[in-house]
Amino acid sequence: MPDAQGQTPAANNFVTGFAGYPVWLNTYYPNYQLTDLKFTVPGFNNAMLTSAYLSAENPDLRGFAAHGGKLLLYHGWDDQHISPQGTLKYWETLNEVMGEDLVTRFASFYLFPGMAHCGGGMGPNQFDILTPLMSWVELGAKPNEIVASLFDTDNNLTRTRPVFPYPTVARYLGAGSTDVTANFGAFMPKHEPNVSLSFIGNYLFAPGYPQEKCHAEGAKLVCVKYDY
Repeated sequence: MPDAQGQTPAANNFVTGFAGYPVWLNTYYPNYQLTDLKFTVPGFNNAMLTSAYLSAENPDLRGFAAHGGKLLLYHGWDDQHISPQGTLKYWETLNEVMGEDLVTRFASFYLFPGMAHCGGGMGPNQFDILTPLMSWVELGAKPNEIVASLFDTDNNLTRTRPVFPYPTVARYLGAGSTDVTANFGAFMPKHEPNVSLSFIGNYLFAPGYPQEKCHAEGAKLVCVKYDY
């Protein structure tokens, strides 16, 4: 929300600042407005014309896994700019394409309650994900819980909470402060999140979806088909 009446919401600037430049390859629309974004199927498909070089939804990561790659994927449940729906869709498709057994050996997915876009929000949103990833790659120690912290405006620690690999969630053990990590344990929900994983962009998650790699030549971006 804007701080005062008449100001432009940050989310509006997020979209227009992005769409004015890269949505149409090598074409700049300096006066692009949110009202220019058409919420129709043709409008969506038109906005995806550059997805061949912007998309990162290829669910076939067998080559990455075969070379010893490890993936820690995460998203904030309260992301105000990019819905966690898309990341959930990608994770489910990854498991469907590659099989859960293989995915478990090289990837984990974390959803942080109350975390906004790339951080911030009402929930614990500061955490170290690099050290667990390095330990997994270098020592073979697959991470489990990641502890997230919440600080107030004076930088005082107010809450810590464990976050477990999806679909496991943190559940209060029934005693002690709800602001302390030690008072929560891992719990497997009986039901998956009530989030639809089907939308008009399903085709973007297909294995082998056309992708391109690009380089700059002067002021233009030159793209060629990426060969998997």
